[in-house]
Amino acid sequence: MKRKIALGAIAMVAVGGSIVGMSAFEAHVINVTARIENALFVPTSELNFGTVFPQEAFDKTFDVSLSQSFQDEDRVDDVLYMLRQKPKCADNPNNPTEFSQVSHDPETGEFFCEKEGHEILPLLCPYLSKEELTEDGQRENDEGVISAFHGPILDWDLGDTWATQVSGKLIKSLDDLSDTWNIDLKVPCFGNHCAQDWEEFVAGVNASAIPAAYVQPIANEHKIFGCDLWIEVLGISLPDGGIPCDKDIDLMLVLDRSGSINAGELTTLKTAAKAFVDALVPATPGAHVGMVSFSSSASLDAHLTDDGSAVKTAIDALVSGGTTNLEAALLAATTELANPGDGHDRADATSPDFIVLITDGAPTSSNTHAGDPQGDPDHATDAAAAATVAKAAGVEIFVVGVGTTGATATYLESDIASTDPPEHYFDAADFGALEAILEALAECPNGEEPAPPAPDEVTILSDGFGEGSTSATISGWEKHEDGTVAQAPSGSGENSASPNGGRFVRIADDSSDADSEDGWICREIDATGYDSLELSYYWRGDSNGEGSEQGLVEYFTGGTCASPVGGPNNLATHALSPLASWSLNSISFPGALNSTTFLVRFYNDSSANDESFRVDGVVLSGIPI
Repeated sequence: MKRKIALGAIAMVAVGGSIVGMSAFEAHVINVTARIENALFVPTSELNFGTVFPQEAFDKTFDVSLSQSFQDEDRVDDVLYMLRQKPKCADNPNNPTEFSQVSHDPETGEFFCEKEGHEILPLLCPYLSKEELTEDGQRENDEGVISAFHGPILDWDLGDTWATQVSGKLIKSLDDLSDTWNIDLKVPCFGNHCAQDWEEFVAGVNASAIPAAYVQPIANEHKIFGCDLWIEVLGISLPDGGIPCDKDIDLMLVLDRSGSINAGELTTLKTAAKAFVDALVPATPGAHVGMVSFSSSASLDAHLTDDGSAVKTAIDALVSGGTTNLEAALLAATTELANPGDGHDRADATSPDFIVLITDGAPTSSNTHAGDPQGDPDHATDAAAAATVAKAAGVEIFVVGVGTTGATATYLESDIASTDPPEHYFDAADFGALEAILEALAECPNGEEPAPPAPDEVTILSDGFGEGSTSATISGWEKHEDGTVAQAPSGSGENSASPNGGRFVRIADDSSDADSEDGWICREIDATGYDSLELSYYWRGDSNGEGSEQGLVEYFTGGTCASPVGGPNNLATHALSPLASWSLNSISFPGALNSTTFLVRFYNDSSANDESFRVDGVVLSGIPI
């Protein structure tokens, strides 16, 4: 469903007209009506636990069902919804007579009470578990469990709401018409009045929780605690919609990384995109996935591949900043999908092409009208033309608009997304809704589930070297040679661009001192508790490079960057000549480095004074042991 669902209503519009100064000899009236129904039926409006005491436990349930109108309508099949929790407002926390809902600051995510004289009640949300109890027809499709003792007890914000949300799905075609949710309250204690077995009580519910973090201040004793549970519909799909997970397909993820997306939102976007890659289960026969990202320009960050980990590594390297050049992004993705036999794209007859675009706004720049000001309508026209080219080539385009409303949402649906049915445009109220929407797009027919994903990788290090002017200081890294800098893109040639639009590191040769050691950047990596370590980065050579000039990627097992020991051990060697565009490289570390501390070094092994080794988007990941 692409719009907010309203209560049942009938709208009737009579369409007719006349022209001033002329008589109407004939008139026709068209009556336009619509019955607007809710997709879900939730009979419960309140869960009141009454007066409770520390370390007691209580269970209450409520049902979420497909409305009868939805069940009777053959055109639609399933509803994706999210269960979220937010603070609750009241006029008096000691003896409330009136309650209200919170609003939030879109910039900071902080919740506040909009109604005058109301304040946020002491927070009950961290003490409530959420678990769906019923069997889901022919297969399970609801998301896990959130145990009690989660999140902060103070200063709960929108990020905490996203981090503790749980999704559900109802599917008519699989006889899944209703979900029953259990809400389990574990009552906190106050101040220094906690029982001796408080820590044991908490650990028995949530082993990862810190018991002291869930002790309430004495000042909150005798007050009313509150939490609002929001059941939000994220999407309504038609039968047989979505992207098949069990067939050969070629799919390009197109991700917006413009400056309107802040750091927290970008992290949430990365998590959702990586979960989508897992849901597609890339394989040699099966889904091949690639990625284009865009801001002021577009970059092909990952070719179409059956290696899901390589795509997720590219996703982790994203850095936001710049304008929204959707035209460039669509053209880059279409080019990748339009070259069967190049080692990436496959024949469209057997491997149909898809684009899944995620953006938070309308285009503000383009290639065709590069000189026009931001917001000029030509940019939107250029992007629409690029989408038309893709669709004419047989590419099916799905779009998720994040926080988009009004004209922008209409534009993305009408001019960019493919024509319905099935559904091709989805509204995400915020970045927290992305993951559930994307995973629902991975359609598995006949009740089949994709193979379970590999254990989740964790990013240990991610560095795009920031934005701004050229700097002699490279934050987090030690360096050698004065000419080794965090370089801002400028001019033309090898320094004219970077993969993420920001700075990159230009590693100098031996030109500024007499020690005969070439330039390098180095840092210590603490991989304690991780194995399956992988390093990815972008690299580029130099137009002055000669055949023997190389850029090296190395590690040492100990010491310091100034005095390393246990190496150097070579991980990769890159010829600095001939100069080529930025290339993404991925390396697996030897198993001996699992759960250890070691040094990583990028080294310019050149013999002349004007040859540099360029590096950007360094990401090191591992799997928790």
